[in-house]
Amino acid sequence: MNKDVRRYVRRCQVCDLFRSKSCKYGMMHGFTEVKQPFERISMDFIGPLSLTPRGNKFALVMIDHFSRYIKASTVPQNSANCVIQALHEKILF
Repeated sequence: MNKDVRRYVRRCQVCDLFRSKSCKYGMMHGFTEVKQPFERISMDFIGPLSLTPRGNKFALVMIDHFSRYIKASTVPQNSANCVIQALHEKILF
């Protein structure tokens, strides 16, 4: 089936029109150099985990790319509102 799909996509005129000609598959683009703390942070959720007594079900892990400083916070949901609240409480103080 994989061969059939590849063959179909190669022959498809619409697919050819919108296919990126400059993209090299499998190559990740690098990040620019970070020059100060908290210029770039990454974050991700872990969970769902066991429910805590405070009603939290996820862990939000935040990493500063400059210093490699790691901060984690437990949150009730994996939502944007929880990210904003955790950033305000744990990073921005």
